[in-house]
Amino acid sequence: MRAALVTSQEKGRHASRPSVNDETGEAAACAASVPGRICIAGESLDWMTGDASITAAIPARTTVRAARGGDSDVVTFRVGEPFNASQRVLLPELGRLSNTPARYLQATAYELATATTVDLRGLTLSSETDLPVAAGTSSSAAVTVAASAAILGLVKALDRSLDTAVAHAHSAETVHLGTGAGWMDFLACGHGGVVRIQPNAGPKVTRLAESLQCSIVLVDTMERRKTPTVLATKRARFERADPALNTYVDEVGHVVRELTGRLASTSIAHDAVGALVSHAQELLRRLVGCSTELIDECAARMMNAGAFGAKLSGSGYGGCLFALAPPDAVASIRSALSTLPITTHLFDDCEPRGLLPGA
Repeated sequence: MRAALVTSQEKGRHASRPSVNDETGEAAACAASVPGRICIAGESLDWMTGDASITAAIPARTTVRAARGGDSDVVTFRVGEPFNASQRVLLPELGRLSNTPARYLQATAYELATATTVDLRGLTLSSETDLPVAAGTSSSAAVTVAASAAILGLVKALDRSLDTAVAHAHSAETVHLGTGAGWMDFLACGHGGVVRIQPNAGPKVTRLAESLQCSIVLVDTMERRKTPTVLATKRARFERADPALNTYVDEVGHVVRELTGRLASTSIAHDAVGALVSHAQELLRRLVGCSTELIDECAARMMNAGAFGAKLSGSGYGGCLFALAPPDAVASIRSALSTLPITTHLFDDCEPRGLLPGA
């Protein structure tokens, strides 16, 4: 699937067009936004075995704006909440990536500077997000995909397809930042909706549904994760053929296959889907060991309050979990969680739209 970044007919706060100079084909400014995602099942299969995962986008977005400000050899990066940070980098030093809040913007700018003909002189790249950061909702992938699309949108002659934006975002993280991230996060954010992602097939993205047909309760445990460290630990276990991790790969593969059929159905059987989601959580807890006591407690309380299913999202060891729930159970779920040190985000359903031109 390929989607133009500047010809979307979407309306609303995420829709705008760059102002283009007809003589040069270059825009003074361009923006793009992408949603975050929850992983329904199949964490880490993308980089471990190339097997499929299933994700659903959530209606919380990251927007990146790229604006030109002259011919200065300085690139400026601005990061909104929760960091409220800015950083100025000389173009010759763009590849010197430091551990700052702006590193994902800088890595994406460096990727585009080295892989395309885009001129970054005087560029200001600004990001803002509605997502919990470092919590398992693909906040970093959302930044790099949106930043890649915004920068590509500055030059009319460049390939500005969704595939290209995602590929540059993936390269920014895996090549330049060395996070070890697989394809799942970038494709989930870029495409939106409920999708099956098969990395060893191109990668291939299959849209299963526009909607989950139920509410989503996203819980942020406020326990921040260090994703590169988490992935490195898992990778080491996988490389030494850890029996528990190999069992996880086999068993969660069955879960993904069954969920594929059930989520593609016109009428979703939520009890069956929820049971599979909770089973995927148990596999992560028992075999991968990436749940926490707080995540387990939240999941148990949400299930007791009427959720269809609950599990963590992403690489685990803190961060977010989610519940799929009937709308009439949401109030009970919130009440059940009220005494815990967490933050909840409530969504009526998933986000069917992926990458969009930004406001």
